[in-house]
Amino acid sequence: MGFGFAFPSLMVLAMSGAGEHDSGLASGLVMTTQQVGGALGLAVLASFSASRTNGLLAASVARPAALTNGYRLSFAIAAGLVLGALLVAGMVLRPAEEAEDETLRERDRSLGDAADGGIVGGRDEMEAAVRRLSEVAEGR
Repeated sequence: MGFGFAFPSLMVLAMSGAGEHDSGLASGLVMTTQQVGGALGLAVLASFSASRTNGLLAASVARPAALTNGYRLSFAIAAGLVLGALLVAGMVLRPAEEAEDETLRERDRSLGDAADGGIVGGRDEMEAAVRRLSEVAEGR
């Protein structure tokens, strides 16, 4: 149930910065990361659980108690990782308005200074391009 609530919002977040041409690549990376991360995470947690369980069984602890203790360790590690991820997300992610403002500033920088006509190269290049277009339209 938790994954069903979390994954769609994570997918939207991951795809939000991808351009039209990069959307397939971004989607593939997100899906691959999710699959590999899930498999690797499960393998690591199962290893910790098995190690703890085997250690307790070797110390003559009853099998149900040893299994419970091993699972408890895995759940505690997983909960710690989730809390760490929440902390990182809280520090790294910015409010939507702030991100949009920065994106707009970057776009304006790439288009050039608005006082120079809003295009790289400035007003002179724009006027020259307009003159060339009118000459072509007139057939000169």
